[in-house]
Amino acid sequence: MKKRMMICALMAFVLSLSMSLGVMAETGTAPAGAAGQEAEEKEEKEDGAAAQETKEAEEEEAETKGATAAEEARIEGDGFDTETEAAEAYIRGLTEWDLQQVLSACAVESYVDSYRMDKQIERIGAMQTPVSSGYMPLHNDFTRTMNIENRRSTLVQLMKRQYLNLIGSPVVSEMSDRMMITLKDFDSVEDMMEQVYPATEVPEVSFTGMFLPPALLTDRFYTSQNQYGMALNAYIDGAQQLSSVAALIDVGGEYYLLTLGTERYGDKWYVTSMNVLSILLVLDGYTGGICSVSDVTGLTREQTDAMYEQMFSDGRAMELTQAVSEAIGSIDTGAIFALPEEEMKGAYEEAYMEAIGSSISEEDRQYIESLTKALGF
Repeated sequence: MKKRMMICALMAFVLSLSMSLGVMAETGTAPAGAAGQEAEEKEEKEDGAAAQETKEAEEEEAETKGATAAEEARIEGDGFDTETEAAEAYIRGLTEWDLQQVLSACAVESYVDSYRMDKQIERIGAMQTPVSSGYMPLHNDFTRTMNIENRRSTLVQLMKRQYLNLIGSPVVSEMSDRMMITLKDFDSVEDMMEQVYPATEVPEVSFTGMFLPPALLTDRFYTSQNQYGMALNAYIDGAQQLSSVAALIDVGGEYYLLTLGTERYGDKWYVTSMNVLSILLVLDGYTGGICSVSDVTGLTREQTDAMYEQMFSDGRAMELTQAVSEAIGSIDTGAIFALPEEEMKGAYEEAYMEAIGSSISEEDRQYIESLTKALGF
């Protein structure tokens, strides 16, 4: 009897357990242990997703900070719509003697990132030895950074020569042919320092926006041969156009002619180190493209003001210069320099004459000729 009761009790327990499991299967409810494990797995997944989102956000933030830092470290500015605007920004830096502002008007990163070393080697049939000067291929960020510093150094050397010229240092004129200045030519070290660096304070420089057309300074600037050479230089630099400007700046009450090379990358102009106008005017490289107006022309400040007021104050001459520059810039030099070498020059001259012919009317030509005669060029 007792045995029978135990069997019945056991069967009731089994039946009860079976019913419970059936209910759980129908309702999708897991045992307490399984539910805890599932909750833990869900929590781990959520934590993993959150961690991934955090990591992605941190990476994005790091990239943004890196891009911002690179932008802040960038030497050149955003560029300018015209070459005279680039020159004005450069000159404003000189009037304030702010080296970084002067550099920001120059092509630095654009030059480094666009320079065609292979085309330069093809052109001259040689390569500058990397241990002394010249640029390196952009193989990595390190070589790019070194090229940027090399470019910066080239531009700073130009500015140093301009500064020495403006303070009246004899190294620009009578000592320009010397590699070394010997102490024996001076009474003392102090005498040497005082003569080579005659000014301890920066000179006062001002600018009222007076530009002179390059065509009126030399009739060689707009010859097709000169423009072809400039176009080829621009092509090697990876630029779309190379030009020059001339400005009248006031230095301590005396007018100086400041010539600057300008270069266009895309649709933005910058000041550059190649100054063709300075070369055509036979200005010594040590001058930095600067000369005293009175030394060159014999004109006093008053006479220069009167000349400018009479001939250039209406802006027409510079408007024509801008029109000619835009016409030259419309030439597809990329297509021309893709031609066989023996065809390049002829193709450029044809395109150049067509561009110039469409940008200047007969009336404009007569106007330019009248200015040229009046100035005696």
